Amino acid sequence: MTGPGGVPENAAWGGTLSLQMQFHPDLQANNIKYYRWSYQFADEGSPSPIKATVTHRCQTITISGSVITIHLNPVTFGPQLVSGPSNPGGTPNLFAIPDPTLPWIDINDPLDRPFAYFDSTEGLTPGKSGLCTLILELFDGDGNFVPCNNPRGLSTIGDQPGDPGAPGAVTYILPQIGGPPGTYTNAPVFNITDHGRLTFQVLVDNRPTVAQLPGVSTPSGSTATDPCGALHYSSGSDNVEIDYVAYQPGNFIDWSLTVSRGISGVVAEIVPPTPVTRTSAGSPGAPVPFNNSASALLGPCPQAAFAVNLYCSARITSGYGRQSQYDSSQTIAFALLHP
Repeated sequence: MTGPGGVPENAAWGGTLSLQMQFHPDLQANNIKYYRWSYQFADEGSPSPIKATVTHRCQTITISGSVITIHLNPVTFGPQLVSGPSNPGGTPNLFAIPDPTLPWIDINDPLDRPFAYFDSTEGLTPGKSGLCTLILELFDGDGNFVPCNNPRGLSTIGDQPGDPGAPGAVTYILPQIGGPPGTYTNAPVFNITDHGRLTFQVLVDNRPTVAQLPGVSTPSGSTATDPCGALHYSSGSDNVEIDYVAYQPGNFIDWSLTVSRGISGVVAEIVPPTPVTRTSAGSPGAPVPFNNSASALLGPCPQAAFAVNLYCSARITSGYGRQSQYDSSQTIAFALLHP
């Protein structure tokens, strides 16, 4: 079973997360004009607004004689400072709710569809990882916060001293998990703060995988003592130990190891049986042995050269695609020689 971006389930989020929303056409009639997304990692003291520019396109058509011209007009929603008579100081980093009467298009997803882009690496500690809370707020035309009318939870994240106490004219709804497409349910209590904000918690992991092949050894020697990789064996029953490390700190990893002989192709391999298990082995500095007999590797050859390839694939997704920048690999070579 696969999840977002074609990545198997049990993946972590990483890179730039694109946040998608749908707005009821009556919001603007109720003076709900703006939204804002923020994030807060578990080790942070307060939320930070998501400031990446959001621009969508609407379509207009002009007809001149027999010529029909389609225009795609970009409209930037934010971020912007919004103020008004009831909020003269203004509220920063707000984004306009799109006018429902305009012919918006979705040609280039994720550019035309999401309403926020959370770069979980920009301006943060390199490799930032951990539980992260995403916070959604709505605002009126003067930039005043509008709480929802969903039943309130206990979370105080994002609370401000001047927040209104009475619920506003808005209800957050979420896709119904396990239900048919297009069905929704009111956001439950644990997704709503005590002041009427909507929150989600996601596991973010931007830590790369680690692929290491520290060496190969036989009873007669090792590549540590002979870095040229020429290893001797005395009988076909001699063990050939190939040490490897396939690691990702959160265990969000798939990996494979192959041993190829000359031009004969693969003669030994490790392929974790099911991707869902997220099989990992060892940790940096703690290699794991892959043992084969000399005869199993040599086959009909009395002596031969070998290549060992280890590839670690990160089980981390942005929602649109796997974050392959966190992959790693290593290749080493050795030869088995008979005295």
